[in-house]
Amino acid sequence: MDLGEFMESCPDCAVPVDFEHLAGCGVAQCLVTGLRRRDCQGRHGCGEARWSGKRPGWMECAEFGWLQDAGFPDLNRLYRAAVWNREMCRWMKQDERLGE
Repeated sequence: MDLGEFMESCPDCAVPVDFEHLAGCGVAQCLVTGLRRRDCQGRHGCGEARWSGKRPGWMECAEFGWLQDAGFPDLNRLYRAAVWNREMCRWMKQDERLGE
């Protein structure tokens, strides 16, 4: 799959762009942690994640050059080496967050 590919509906819960993901969707993010909402163990509301047309984290991986051999995003590296910015609802490299 092309990292830049736009998808009209969520590949898991099938909601269209700009609609909130359905409960139990495996694509929806917790807007507090940036991780998958259905796996979130936090004691907080996860927010109303909406389908944007792109898989969460894939564009940041492409932007940071964090791709695996087959061209798929290295989400493990993203979760390990980047920081979730709650205000911007996106992953950022550590040095970007610190203003370096």
